[in-house]
Amino acid sequence: MDSALLIDGCSVQRRGAHHVLAEVLRAEQRAWHLAAAAIGPDEDAAAELERAAGAAAARRGLASAALVWRLLGAGGYVHVCGSQPMREGVRAAFIDIVTDHGLRPRERAEAYLQELETTERYRPDLWV
Repeated sequence: MDSALLIDGCSVQRRGAHHVLAEVLRAEQRAWHLAAAAIGPDEDAAAELERAAGAAAARRGLASAALVWRLLGAGGYVHVCGSQPMREGVRAAFIDIVTDHGLRPRERAEAYLQELETTERYRPDLWV
């Protein structure tokens, strides 16, 4: 953290400070300060929070995908545990990881995942 701001005052002063901070900060911090400055429901603040949440989830997803690829490359095993309906979504995500991080065409990524299943390095443990 480069700097800090302590606001000790009435709610009007705090909301005003949050508005000022929202104008100068990056998207996720901006969204938080817009929400903190709101007096009740605020559609603009809600939209900013949704965009910020989506961006944060995307960053975590990319980092997670890279980690999964590194673990697979190191001989790691994947055990997917969950309900049957999630199977195709998880499988599709793994194919995307192999395609994107392994720089393979989709059909080769599918074959790679099939090989992982055959050798039980990718093992779905699903229930209905």
